[in-house]
Amino acid sequence: MFKKTMISFIILFQFMVNFSYASNNEWHVPGTPSNFDLLKYLQSIAVDQNNNIYFGNYNNGVIVYKWDKWEAYFTQNSGIPSNDVYQVFFDRDNNLWCATGWGIGKFDGKEWITWNSTNSIIKDNSIEALCLDSIGGFWASNYYGIYHYDGKELNFKKFSEIDISAGIFTMSVDNKNQLWAGSFDGGLFTFNNENWSFINHNSYTPPLTTFWYNVRYITKDYLGNIWFTPNQGLAKYDGETYRLWDKERSEIPTDYIYCITADKENNIWIGSDSGLIKFDGKTFTTYNRTNSPMPSDVVYAIAIDSLGHKWLSCYLDWLGETRIAVFREGGTVFTTDVEDLATNIIFSIYPNPSSDKVLVSFTLNRPENIKLSLYNNLGIKLETIIDRQYQEGTYSETIDISKFASGMYFIRSDSGINNNFKKLFILK
Repeated sequence: MFKKTMISFIILFQFMVNFSYASNNEWHVPGTPSNFDLLKYLQSIAVDQNNNIYFGNYNNGVIVYKWDKWEAYFTQNSGIPSNDVYQVFFDRDNNLWCATGWGIGKFDGKEWITWNSTNSIIKDNSIEALCLDSIGGFWASNYYGIYHYDGKELNFKKFSEIDISAGIFTMSVDNKNQLWAGSFDGGLFTFNNENWSFINHNSYTPPLTTFWYNVRYITKDYLGNIWFTPNQGLAKYDGETYRLWDKERSEIPTDYIYCITADKENNIWIGSDSGLIKFDGKTFTTYNRTNSPMPSDVVYAIAIDSLGHKWLSCYLDWLGETRIAVFREGGTVFTTDVEDLATNIIFSIYPNPSSDKVLVSFTLNRPENIKLSLYNNLGIKLETIIDRQYQEGTYSETIDISKFASGMYFIRSDSGINNNFKKLFILK
């Protein structure tokens, strides 16, 4: 996971097996670095039942693309427990769930419910992994152990009590309500509501080459198979056997995989250090910078919307600089152009920090009423600093902040299609 230790990516140019040419109409890479600076450190992507796209970000909350506008959930404008969001997903009732740096958040579209050290037995608020069970509860983990909520009560188990030496970083529940848990350098574990079991490296066909292995990601496909990444390629459990595809003994182009998801045809889509990989059960097809307009070969998160778009988080560097790429076989379908919307939502502040004046700059590709307001770090509005109509073009406005004390503030942009915050630091 990115949040505790920096992930160092070495992006290598290499030839892949089974290149598939991707025509430009199958790809959309919206925005530029200035357009999408709120999507840095993108950890997770989820799609709700209305096909809205949710991006979980480290230090930037949850950013939402609703096809005709962008929205954002920060601690400054919502009940989300933290701006450090490591995982996002939706349940069957379309509730948003977030694993954050300050506990667990659940959002029903109106109100947030949280579980953390202030209102529960959770000891460390930084939640490493989160998943739902089949009876209305959830599983969560952090560096102390594993928590299970059965719909009424939250219970806790230390790792030492279940013979797991390393923290759990990914979890999923199968069709039998059995928990699957992957740990860092601790391998794969299952829990059948009574006993914990370790999946030995010799259980795989072919076997893993090391006893201790790191499981980065676990997911379930539409047939109920469990797919996971044992730090040596791709693995699948079909209810009877553990099948392994690694670079040395199969056609998969890399062993380093960060995420997995399945589409409705049960094709497996893989995010790796070598690009986006499609696996139809027989053939691996790779998309990367050699055959597509992808901004990077490092794909850290994937989600698939109801139209078949694959939304990708592409890491540009080891610091977590992120860009979005969208891919759909047969051509992307957008009711509103993503890039047109993106240029409306981002503004910059310079210098930052500042003591007396700042320059607020933004670019519009259509006429828009721009309203900028200044808030303190408690979310209290102090004053409106800009409120007028602008035509298409690039603008810079000087804002006087000399009367405000040192501290962290927020400038909020309220245009006709979006609401966004940017941090402003005042130093006297």
